[in-house]
Amino acid sequence: MPLIEVRDVVKTYGGVVALNGANLEARAGEVHGLLGPNGSGKSTINKILAGSVRPDSGTLTVDDERVHLSSPLDSDRIGIGAVYQQLSVIPTLTVEQNLLLGREPSRFGVLNHRQGRAQAREILERLRPALGPKVSLTTPLDQLSAGQQQLIEIGKVLLRKPRILILDEATASLYRGQVDLLFELVREAREAGACVLFVSHRLDEIFQICDRATILRAGRAVATVEMDATSPDELVRLMVGETLAAAQRPPSAATEETALQVSGLAGPRLHGINLTARAGEIIGLGGLQGQGQSELLMTLFGALPH
Repeated sequence: MPLIEVRDVVKTYGGVVALNGANLEARAGEVHGLLGPNGSGKSTINKILAGSVRPDSGTLTVDDERVHLSSPLDSDRIGIGAVYQQLSVIPTLTVEQNLLLGREPSRFGVLNHRQGRAQAREILERLRPALGPKVSLTTPLDQLSAGQQQLIEIGKVLLRKPRILILDEATASLYRGQVDLLFELVREAREAGACVLFVSHRLDEIFQICDRATILRAGRAVATVEMDATSPDELVRLMVGETLAAAQRPPSAATEETALQVSGLAGPRLHGINLTARAGEIIGLGGLQGQGQSELLMTLFGALPH
């Protein structure tokens, strides 16, 4: 019996149809991937289950009981926790304050600081291998990297021991070691009987952690597959609706003329950047979220000082 059932759910934003009769079944004790191109409805389903978006029509069932989730508080009450790519932590608060935010333990109406600190310390130590030795309960969050802040966000949700855990692009700002630790925690949650809904554009992560996956296209579920019985090529075919030919790199149009020369550029989040761009050349900027890519472009554009 599925723990979660989404039936014929429709959601529109003005004239944009985000979900067009979407269906989903996910079981307790499994990691269930949600796949699809941008705009296929993955995040909308997750936000509906998390109570932050209301469907126009359709039904939601949790543990064989129909539910109406009007707010995140409604979802929290039935054990649904969500982590998104966009952080909801508060940078001016400490690690401990963020971990306990909205869930500070109390006794007889009085906050139990000792119990709260013990709970926060326990989850912090569980995250320690990926956070590093210098992060403490009193560390202000704005002193942490984007990946470390994402781990605190994940820890805040795991501290509540949700029976349904939604991870929507939660690995986007994490490096490999941090992803490995997150997957350890996901497997522990699965072994404890939780249902984990996992969204990622990285197919290697989908194959590494998911038991099954539902593929969405144009707001509808087109297939649900067992991960050990499918392939990356098959998933791509289901996502785009056709078989893609192998990509071929076009010939370079770059010339020897230097169009941009950057030497030792420093500014907000930038330290000694060197870059040479040739005319007719396309240059990619790589790096985890929050590593200065946007600041570099804004500085080159003149929107930030240097």
